[in-house]
Amino acid sequence: MEEQKKLEEQEYIGNIWGWKFSLWGLVFILLLVALLIYRQEVLGIPINQEMITTPTTTETQD
Repeated sequence: MEEQKKLEEQEYIGNIWGWKFSLWGLVFILLLVALLIYRQEVLGIPINQEMITTPTTTETQD
């Protein structure tokens, strides 16, 4: 019985920082995504690089 308990304890490594740290990390990532979406909608800043257009200059030849 003790041998089986020791084997089970050795197999599970676990989260070294704990679950609270993981949940706060998830909350932080979700807040950054929400901020990104908010900036895109309110300020009109595109997320997709294909949507970004660079101004083209036309040179006149005399």
